[in-house]
Amino acid sequence: MLWGALALGKAVVLIAVYLARSTPNFLYLMSIRWDASWFLSIAKYGYIQLDSYAFSPFYPTIINAFAALAAPSWVAALAVANVLSFAVPVVVYRTFGFRAALLFELFPTYLFYTTVPYSEALVLLVLALSVLFALRGKAIASSVALSLAIFSSYTMVWTLPSYAIAFARRLGRKTLIFYVLPLVTGLLIFSWFEASSRSYWIYFTVERMNWHVTLATPWNQALWLIARRIGDLWPLPGSWETRNLPFEAFYIYGAARLIRMRERDSIFLGVFSFSVILPLFFIIGGPAESIPRLLMPAFPVFVYFATKIRGRYVWAYAAVCLALTVWIATFQTLNFFA
Repeated sequence: MLWGALALGKAVVLIAVYLARSTPNFLYLMSIRWDASWFLSIAKYGYIQLDSYAFSPFYPTIINAFAALAAPSWVAALAVANVLSFAVPVVVYRTFGFRAALLFELFPTYLFYTTVPYSEALVLLVLALSVLFALRGKAIASSVALSLAIFSSYTMVWTLPSYAIAFARRLGRKTLIFYVLPLVTGLLIFSWFEASSRSYWIYFTVERMNWHVTLATPWNQALWLIARRIGDLWPLPGSWETRNLPFEAFYIYGAARLIRMRERDSIFLGVFSFSVILPLFFIIGGPAESIPRLLMPAFPVFVYFATKIRGRYVWAYAAVCLALTVWIATFQTLNFFA
């Protein structure tokens, strides 16, 4: 049933994209635009453009592996993202149960950003595995999976401190073992930066100069977002800020309620979620416009919502999510959502 619901959601995405740009090659056009174009460029040509250093080589490497089977790169990228996206809810199901997995996979940002060839499905898969292993007390396996998540998306490093909560009671001082591999992963990433670009800080330089990312207070972020034009399909005042607010409120409320559940590991899951959410409020630039997508790694919030959305309310939730998915897919296709 999980896969059936996810397949239905992805069909909604594809139909919405096709109706927004009615052309026979809509799949191709959907697969070579936005951030997908950067992953394809890295897969084909490597890091010949400095802007590319904002993106990890992990997903492009997997694209190349599939493309070696004589598939065009864009087909390989599309296939990888979608195949992995069906594995993610299975891991969430094994960790948190059926309802949490269903609510998560039907969320509109998950449906859209794991259908187009972005790296979100890869990041979420290894991150979900890390949480699963942590809850089962498997520190080494969790550390390996989190290291892969950090390699997939460098900002996942913010989740590192939260794992101390998961392992401190089980392992005591041996919790430090968990952090060895992520530390090595970080050193390898910086070494690769220096070897390929002659700068240990190339990622931060590119983020600042080419993607206009700087630190800011939440208030300054709000002012910056309000001042930017969002496109023709957003009818409310406040531009990107009012677009972001419902997603931010959903995740913050879920994380706060998760901590208050006082179930086993709920504090770890809530702090983990906040470690994804809170850093997003202290930046301006491209990532601030992508906050609804960048909130997705805070997926444990669906543990709380699964306790409240039951019975017929699941159907209402699904209907709202699919309607929002149509809007997001249309908005992204005609303008740019994130």
